[in-house]
Amino acid sequence: MLQLQMTDGIHHIQGMEYQPIPQLHSGLSPGTKVMIQGKVAFRLGVLLLKSENVKLLGGEVDSLLETFALERVLARLIGEEDCSPDIVRSDIAICFLP
Repeated sequence: MLQLQMTDGIHHIQGMEYQPIPQLHSGLSPGTKVMIQGKVAFRLGVLLLKSENVKLLGGEVDSLLETFALERVLARLIGEEDCSPDIVRSDIAICFLP
């Protein structure tokens, strides 16, 4: 189960896999774009995402990739496990369709 921080460039919102979404996985690059469409349940400030509501558009953001790479290097230096992209607080750009 993934929890995502998403933004449309102005507003920030959290989303969580409510049901498994094969398109979303821990190997996604920070800054990946997704489209949220249709009716989506919203509870306690979190979008509850299903596969029929999410379309992966791809992409990445260079500045977020650099930050993620730096975090991985620092984690290794202090003896921590590599942080995987699913726990990095990176933004995923979203657009909403009715």
